[in-house]
Amino acid sequence: MTKYLPPYDQLCAMLGVDKNELQRPGQVLVASDVLLALIRAAVAGLTIDPQAYRKYNPDVDKAFKNLSDALVEKHFKETGYFEGRKFPTLVDVEYYRKRYPDLAAAAATGKITDPKTHFHEVGASEARVPSAEAHEEMQAWTRFLLKTRGGGQSRVTPQR
Repeated sequence: MTKYLPPYDQLCAMLGVDKNELQRPGQVLVASDVLLALIRAAVAGLTIDPQAYRKYNPDVDKAFKNLSDALVEKHFKETGYFEGRKFPTLVDVEYYRKRYPDLAAAAATGKITDPKTHFHEVGASEARVPSAEAHEEMQAWTRFLLKTRGGGQSRVTPQR
């Protein structure tokens, strides 16, 4: 969870944006380093499963073998996320089983032995969600990004 965020007026001033502009549709130019800092702040608040991160990233597991899960989590938040490594989210096994009845059939035939493993290896890429909370957040992000991305093209222009 983010521990601090400047007051809205102050944040807008730091971004060089009129706070009223943000209430209207349109685009606002924000420097890439500022956007990256905002993404880093959001990533810092994520809850992850350090054991899943170790499992799906043997290089991280080896490098952090005798170190705490807190350091593994820190690595994901500061480096792994930005390297595009698999998101080691927590999986609510009961929710996941109930939400996706096809998993019960797959489990009965032995195709799936562990819902957590299924989510990390297959489910995430199928846009399945690991918990009720994640479902609500994913829907909010999807609505937001579809509404705002304007064709999906990058708007980053290098500074000269």
